[in-house]
Amino acid sequence: MLNREIVPADKNLRNRTIILAIVLFVVGLAVLYLLRVRLEAIENLAGEDLSSAVDQVLRLTAIVAWVAGPSFVGLGVWLWWIARRINRGGRFPPPGMKVIRDTPVRTGDRAKGLARLAQVAALVCLVWGTIGIWLFYSRAAEMLRQAAQQQ
Repeated sequence: MLNREIVPADKNLRNRTIILAIVLFVVGLAVLYLLRVRLEAIENLAGEDLSSAVDQVLRLTAIVAWVAGPSFVGLGVWLWWIARRINRGGRFPPPGMKVIRDTPVRTGDRAKGLARLAQVAALVCLVWGTIGIWLFYSRAAEMLRQAAQQQ
């Protein structure tokens, strides 16, 4: 019989995480609804004043980029921090880390594999949050300006 160490769930952290997830979900739905309403208004404006509509879409795209970019960078930094803690502690979850559900401790190659996965995910988030968002905005702005000039 295996005698595996289990890190018990922190019920307070679990409750706060659930509440945060629900709040973020509701806020996300509200933002998507407002974005849809704003895009419909811009679409109506495009028939009357295309240049003004393009400017508004560019502003909206910039807002999305300024929200998404730092969010991905923050997630990347957090994942990198977790990976460092796993590597230093030689286990997952790292020593002192609170968890939202009972979690068996992984050590050795399994812990190192999780740390590498977290590092890869961190790098993807960091690249997307910086270069990716910049490319997204630059390409969107270029396409919008070209479309406006062709009209």
